[in-house]
Amino acid sequence: MIAVSIPTAALVVTLAYRTYLSAQRSELAAYRNTADMLALRVEESLSGGKSLVSALAHTVEWDKMPRAACNQRLSNILQKNAGIGAIFVFSGERPFCGASAVPELKLEELDVMAALYGISQQKITAGFYAPADNRAYVWLAQQTPAQNTNFNIFVILDDDYIETTLRNNEGGAGRFSTVVTENNKLISVSSSQARKIHEQVVLDTDWRSDRKVSKTIAGDDFVYAYTPLSTVEAYVIVAQPERLVFAASKSQFYIAIFMSVLLFIAPLIAIWWGIDRLVVRWLAHYSAVTSAYANGDRLARMSDPSTNMPLEIMQVANSFNVMADRMEARTSELEEEISRKQTYVRELHHRVKNILQMIASMLAMEARETGDDQSDGIHRSSRRIAALGATYAIFYGYSERGKAPLATVLNEAISRLGLGAPVKAVNYEAAGDFDLSVDLDMSIAIAMLLAELISAFLEENTLGSVTVKAFVGRMLEVDIEAPKPPNISSLGERFIKAYSRQLETTIEDDGNRMAVRLKLAA
Repeated sequence: MIAVSIPTAALVVTLAYRTYLSAQRSELAAYRNTADMLALRVEESLSGGKSLVSALAHTVEWDKMPRAACNQRLSNILQKNAGIGAIFVFSGERPFCGASAVPELKLEELDVMAALYGISQQKITAGFYAPADNRAYVWLAQQTPAQNTNFNIFVILDDDYIETTLRNNEGGAGRFSTVVTENNKLISVSSSQARKIHEQVVLDTDWRSDRKVSKTIAGDDFVYAYTPLSTVEAYVIVAQPERLVFAASKSQFYIAIFMSVLLFIAPLIAIWWGIDRLVVRWLAHYSAVTSAYANGDRLARMSDPSTNMPLEIMQVANSFNVMADRMEARTSELEEEISRKQTYVRELHHRVKNILQMIASMLAMEARETGDDQSDGIHRSSRRIAALGATYAIFYGYSERGKAPLATVLNEAISRLGLGAPVKAVNYEAAGDFDLSVDLDMSIAIAMLLAELISAFLEENTLGSVTVKAFVGRMLEVDIEAPKPPNISSLGERFIKAYSRQLETTIEDDGNRMAVRLKLAA
């Protein structure tokens, strides 16, 4: 979809730009046509003046009319003809009579020397009268034929009438029009704003180019068009800000750009929405559920598969939920089975401990009943069984973990070597890592090894004179010291060698002091 939308959007932009350029040319042509149309309307307003001049020159006997009557008649004519600013009649080059509706148009001040140049009986002559700077009035003149004295009839057009013609026909927002002479003298404008623009722009602009763009009032760029008048040497100028002339084509171009961008973005939005709603949202939910399940939440399940879930995701959700339900059921069964087995193991440890404790007690009683030469062997056996029973007693409380703290095992095994004597048999001190744990097999081997060594010291020394110091770390370091050296029997030596090989232990014998070194962790 994206592969199709990108070239399509590019094609739309290209066509839109070409259409925009074509629309600009069309709008510019229509704009020039506006100037042509205004020129025709102004020509129509001038045609009334031409008709009046011709009628006055050919139908009135001016040489037989008194001056006062002439003035009155011209005033009456002026009132009946809209668009006429003044009518003046000259006898030769001397003012004869006249009437004016414009205060600044006065018969005495009219420069007739230039005006009379070229005036004839055969055609109407046109020119300009400029009583003020940058302002001109259009006049039309013709000479009377077949009279004793040559009379020159002047009709001066009213610029207000031309202004109304411009204002009613210029059209378009922000557009202004004006009529100027060839040397930029103002004849008429469509509005006061147009007069201001004429003063600030047109006088300084080469408006005779078909399209002139220049920075002007309020930062606007203006487009100009002009058409010459056929009656007089004057021009109709139309000007309008460029942003308004080409507003429609620009709007269409921007809309086309927007639609092309939308054509590119819409598929992306649709794809994103589809993937998010149909895939990503459910995969995120699936990932969250599986993560929770992996972290131990056995009740984590996918949402109800019937809630707008896609078919494929629904199948995965159903499979996961079924699997999780079965795993939960199976886990519960296994936990119950493990609990039963742990109960059995604890019970077994408890019973073994009790049996060993009973055997040790029986041996202790037997030793008290026999002579000294036999009691030492019985005491050794009793201590071995007591050390063995101590490990089972400890693991009774740690059967669920399968390991027990080594410091606890050492303390329990060594404390039972006194066989119930009222005086503490061994002075025991421990330090190091009290949380380091070992399994049952290693616990039994360590307890049996130490029991054999400490028992040998107890046989030669009084109760309470044997000192045992243990340090639990990466190495188990046990130091046994007494006033007299130990008495190790041949059976005891075999026990010591067997457990030393099993534990890979080194034993240092300094007579009345022995050091045991055992590596516990790599």
